[in-house]
Order: sequence, then structure tokens, then C-alpha cells
Amino acid sequence: MIEKVIVRRGAYFDSAQLMRLGRELGARPGVAEAIVIMGTEMNRGLLAQAGFDAAAATPMDLVVALRVE
Repeated sequence: MIEKVIVRRGAYFDSAQLMRLGRELGARPGVAEAIVIMGTEMNRGLLAQAGFDAAAATPMDLVVALRVE
């Protein structure tokens, strides 16, 4: 299993768009988990619960966390 967290600084997106993108990525073959969110404190906690480290992200940063086979 490969895990990757990408943080794009200063890239704000609407949460509804990000949830849709996360679902689309998660439905692709080989993708075990896909989380696409902004780096708010609450969202960083959710990422940590899922086993991803995005502690350096800020509320204005886009975070893409993937777990693929």
C-alpha cells in the first residue's frame, strides 16, 4: 500500500467540490482511500484519525491524501 499526502499552499476550494472530487478519486481502480479537504484544524484531525500526516497544513491549504494499492 502506498500513502501520499500533497499540500498545496494557498489553494482554497469549496468543500462541496472537494467532497465530490474525493468520492471520484476513491472510486478509481486501485485507490483504497482518497481524502480531499482544506487544512483546517478539524480536517487535520480527521486526516490523523485516518492515518495521514498533514500537520503542516493551514486552513488556506488544499490537502489531498491518497492510499493506493
